[in-house]
Amino acid sequence: MSAQPDTGITEINTDLVRRLIAEQFPRWAHLPVRPVEVGGWDTAPSTWATR
Repeated sequence: MSAQPDTGITEINTDLVRRLIAEQFPRWAHLPVRPVEVGGWDTAPSTWATR
């Protein structure tokens, strides 16, 4: 039996997003949730603060 290594990465899927929205923003729970094409990283360093 081989265990998967813990990479610290959580898979984000539409079911997870729907649950989180329903828990945190119940008034928006009726809105549709759909996947979008991956276009980059939201954690990329920002340089505007150093200007």
